[in-house]
Amino acid sequence: MNAGQIMVKLQFFEAATPFLLLDKLQQLQVSCPVRIMHGVQDDTVPVATSQQLFEQLPASDVALTLVRDGDHRLSRQHDVQLLLSTVSDLVHHVTG
Repeated sequence: MNAGQIMVKLQFFEAATPFLLLDKLQQLQVSCPVRIMHGVQDDTVPVATSQQLFEQLPASDVALTLVRDGDHRLSRQHDVQLLLSTVSDLVHHVTG
């Protein structure tokens, strides 16, 4: 195994298939605010996945934040600060 790579067996994906939601978004009943954050430099999950989620999620209060230089983990200090700020703003929004 090379550094940075993880071997995943096919059974992992087969077991997860029933839990995939992107094809079932219109069937979901979402009434809470949703915040999506995605690093544009993410090489694990395409930005288009979050954009599709943002566009199709049946909720009235959905926001998508793209972090131009963010990667998949959004683990740099300023990424973490943005995450914390977003969660704090959401809590204040919901609780008044």
